Amino acid sequence: MSEPFDRIAERRRCISQRVAELRAELEALSLEESELQTAERVLQRFSQPGVGIDAPRATGETPTNGTAQPEARSDSEQDEDGDQMTLPVMVFKILEEAKAEGRRGVDSSEILATIRRRWRPQFTADQVRPTLWRMVKRDGRLKKRGKLYYLPSPSPEGETEAVGASVHH
Repeated sequence: MSEPFDRIAERRRCISQRVAELRAELEALSLEESELQTAERVLQRFSQPGVGIDAPRATGETPTNGTAQPEARSDSEQDEDGDQMTLPVMVFKILEEAKAEGRRGVDSSEILATIRRRWRPQFTADQVRPTLWRMVKRDGRLKKRGKLYYLPSPSPEGETEAVGASVHH
Protein backbone atom coordinates (compact mmCIF):
# COMPACT_ATOMS: atom_id res chain seq x y z
CA MET A 1 0.00 0.00 0.00
CA SER A 2 2.90 2.37 0.51
CA GLU A 3 4.06 2.06 -3.11
CA PRO A 4 1.45 4.53 -4.49
CA PHE A 5 2.33 6.96 -1.71
CA ASP A 6 6.03 6.60 -2.46
CA ARG A 7 5.42 7.27 -6.15
CA ILE A 8 3.33 10.33 -5.32
CA ALA A 9 5.97 11.61 -2.91
CA GLU A 10 8.72 11.07 -5.49
CA ARG A 11 6.71 12.86 -8.16
CA ARG A 12 6.10 15.79 -5.79
CA ARG A 13 9.86 16.00 -5.07
CA CYS A 14 10.56 16.06 -8.83
CA ILE A 15 7.99 18.81 -9.36
CA SER A 16 9.40 20.89 -6.48
CA GLN A 17 12.91 20.54 -7.85
CA ARG A 18 11.79 21.53 -11.35
CA VAL A 19 9.87 24.55 -10.01
CA ALA A 20 13.01 25.69 -8.17
CA GLU A 21 15.08 25.28 -11.36
CA LEU A 22 12.54 27.25 -13.39
CA ARG A 23 12.44 30.04 -10.80
CA ALA A 24 16.23 30.31 -10.89
CA GLU A 25 16.15 30.39 -14.69
CA LEU A 26 13.42 33.04 -14.66
CA GLU A 27 15.46 35.18 -12.24
CA ALA A 28 18.53 34.88 -14.48
CA LEU A 29 16.50 35.80 -17.56
CA SER A 30 14.97 38.82 -15.79
CA LEU A 31 18.44 39.99 -14.83
CA GLU A 32 19.70 39.55 -18.39
CA GLU A 33 16.68 41.41 -19.77
CA SER A 34 17.34 44.33 -17.44
CA GLU A 35 21.00 44.43 -18.44
CA LEU A 36 20.08 44.31 -22.13
CA GLN A 37 17.65 47.20 -21.67
CA THR A 38 20.44 49.23 -20.09
CA ALA A 39 22.85 48.31 -22.89
CA GLU A 40 20.26 49.26 -25.49
CA ARG A 41 19.73 52.69 -23.89
CA VAL A 42 23.50 53.31 -23.79
CA LEU A 43 23.95 52.24 -27.41
CA GLN A 44 21.06 54.43 -28.53
CA ARG A 45 22.49 57.42 -26.69
CA PHE A 46 26.01 56.98 -28.05
CA SER A 47 24.94 56.13 -31.60
CA GLN A 48 23.53 59.61 -32.11
CA PRO A 49 25.76 61.97 -34.13
CA GLY A 50 27.91 64.21 -31.97
CA VAL A 51 27.45 62.14 -28.83
CA GLY A 52 30.43 60.46 -27.32
CA ILE A 53 32.01 59.77 -23.99
CA ASP A 54 33.70 63.18 -23.88
CA ALA A 55 30.88 65.09 -25.56
CA PRO A 56 28.43 67.05 -23.41
CA ARG A 57 24.83 65.90 -23.40
CA ALA A 58 22.48 67.87 -25.59
CA THR A 59 20.88 70.46 -23.34
CA GLY A 60 20.19 73.22 -25.80
CA GLU A 61 22.91 75.30 -24.11
CA THR A 62 26.46 75.84 -25.23
CA PRO A 63 29.27 75.98 -22.69
CA THR A 64 30.25 79.60 -22.14
CA ASN A 65 34.01 79.11 -21.96
CA GLY A 66 34.29 76.74 -24.95
CA THR A 67 35.04 73.63 -22.88
CA ALA A 68 32.70 70.73 -22.33
CA GLN A 69 31.09 70.97 -18.92
CA PRO A 70 29.00 68.30 -17.28
CA GLU A 71 25.32 69.00 -17.48
CA ALA A 72 23.47 69.72 -14.27
CA ARG A 73 21.01 66.86 -14.36
CA SER A 74 17.46 67.98 -13.96
CA ASP A 75 15.91 64.50 -13.93
CA SER A 76 17.07 63.69 -10.39
CA GLU A 77 20.12 61.71 -11.52
CA GLN A 78 21.98 63.51 -8.76
CA ASP A 79 20.62 64.05 -5.29
CA GLU A 80 21.02 67.14 -3.14
CA ASP A 81 24.44 65.87 -1.99
CA GLY A 82 25.65 65.48 -5.56
CA ASP A 83 25.58 61.66 -5.39
CA GLN A 84 24.89 59.89 -8.66
CA MET A 85 21.40 58.44 -8.39
CA THR A 86 22.02 54.91 -9.56
CA LEU A 87 19.49 52.30 -8.57
CA PRO A 88 21.65 50.95 -5.71
CA VAL A 89 22.11 54.49 -4.36
CA MET A 90 18.33 55.02 -4.45
CA VAL A 91 17.81 51.74 -2.58
CA PHE A 92 20.41 52.69 0.05
CA LYS A 93 18.75 56.07 0.60
CA ILE A 94 15.34 54.45 1.06
CA LEU A 95 16.72 51.87 3.49
CA GLU A 96 18.74 54.46 5.43
CA GLU A 97 15.60 56.56 5.86
CA ALA A 98 13.61 53.52 6.99
CA LYS A 99 16.33 52.65 9.51
CA ALA A 100 16.35 56.24 10.81
CA GLU A 101 12.57 55.92 11.29
CA GLY A 102 13.15 52.81 13.38
CA ARG A 103 11.73 50.41 10.79
CA ARG A 104 13.13 46.87 10.48
CA GLY A 105 13.20 46.98 6.67
CA VAL A 106 11.30 47.75 3.49
CA ASP A 107 9.72 45.32 1.02
CA SER A 108 10.42 45.47 -2.72
CA SER A 109 6.98 46.90 -3.54
CA GLU A 110 7.54 49.89 -1.27
CA ILE A 111 11.08 50.35 -2.62
CA LEU A 112 9.70 50.43 -6.17
CA ALA A 113 6.86 52.81 -5.21
CA THR A 114 9.32 55.20 -3.52
CA ILE A 115 11.70 55.14 -6.50
CA ARG A 116 8.82 55.87 -8.85
CA ARG A 117 7.48 58.68 -6.68
CA ARG A 118 10.82 60.38 -5.97
CA TRP A 119 13.11 59.70 -8.89
CA ARG A 120 12.07 57.45 -11.78
CA PRO A 121 8.35 57.06 -12.51
CA GLN A 122 9.09 54.77 -15.45
CA PHE A 123 10.84 52.07 -13.39
CA THR A 124 9.24 48.63 -13.22
CA ALA A 125 9.54 45.72 -10.82
CA ASP A 126 11.51 43.87 -13.52
CA GLN A 127 14.18 46.55 -13.30
CA VAL A 128 14.30 46.86 -9.51
CA ARG A 129 14.00 43.28 -8.23
CA PRO A 130 17.06 41.87 -10.05
CA THR A 131 19.16 44.70 -8.62
CA LEU A 132 17.86 43.95 -5.12
CA TRP A 133 18.67 40.27 -5.64
CA ARG A 134 22.24 41.10 -6.75
CA MET A 135 22.74 43.46 -3.82
CA VAL A 136 21.76 40.66 -1.42
CA LYS A 137 23.08 37.48 -3.02
CA ARG A 138 26.08 38.51 -5.09
CA ASP A 139 27.33 41.74 -3.55
CA GLY A 140 26.28 41.24 0.08
CA ARG A 141 25.48 44.96 0.35
CA LEU A 142 21.93 44.29 1.63
CA LYS A 143 20.30 41.74 3.88
CA LYS A 144 16.88 40.21 3.45
CA ARG A 145 14.62 38.56 5.98
CA GLY A 146 11.29 37.37 4.65
CA LYS A 147 10.07 40.09 2.32
CA LEU A 148 12.00 42.91 4.02
CA TYR A 149 15.28 44.32 2.74
CA TYR A 150 17.55 46.10 5.21
CA LEU A 151 21.08 47.43 5.57
CA PRO A 152 23.73 45.21 7.18
CA SER A 153 24.66 46.19 10.73
CA PRO A 154 28.08 47.78 11.12
CA SER A 155 30.64 45.60 12.86
CA PRO A 156 32.56 46.96 15.88
CA GLU A 157 35.46 47.95 13.60
CA GLY A 158 33.14 50.25 11.64
CA GLU A 159 33.02 48.08 8.54
CA THR A 160 29.74 46.68 7.33
CA GLU A 161 29.04 42.96 7.60
CA ALA A 162 29.73 42.56 3.91
CA VAL A 163 33.46 43.01 3.44
CA GLY A 164 34.22 45.93 1.17
CA ALA A 165 30.60 47.01 0.94
CA SER A 166 29.98 50.70 0.81
CA VAL A 167 26.75 52.35 1.82
CA HIS A 168 26.98 55.06 -0.81
CA HIS A 169 29.03 53.65 -3.67
